[in-house]
Amino acid sequence: MASYENTPIDPCIQRIVDGHPPLFRGRAPVVTSDLPEGWFAIADQLCSSIERELGKQGCAAVEVRQIKEKFASLRFYLREVDANGVQLPSEDAMSRVRNLIADASSLSERTCLVCGATGAVHNVDGYMA
Repeated sequence: MASYENTPIDPCIQRIVDGHPPLFRGRAPVVTSDLPEGWFAIADQLCSSIERELGKQGCAAVEVRQIKEKFASLRFYLREVDANGVQLPSEDAMSRVRNLIADASSLSERTCLVCGATGAVHNVDGYMA
């Protein structure tokens, strides 16, 4: 696996990491990530919701892999990890987290990634924006 340790961190990602210590534990997502400024509020709320759902112990047992835009939609990837004896979240809790992520992704499709205003996806020369 490639190392991203020396890759500069996106400023919006850094704000998310700093704002959610239970989920990130001071570490950026494992895979280089970037977050459009217009979707910061969506991602921030998503992280708060995940923290509420999993609690501190559950957050210690997940790892945020990547946050990005893909096909004009927010993508938020996380996975369970072996956290040295920390109990993994229940399947019900992880199912609720997956639903929270899906809801955030859906909301991003109706939100301008530049300014955060209500928007719509457009095809711009084959690029979904």
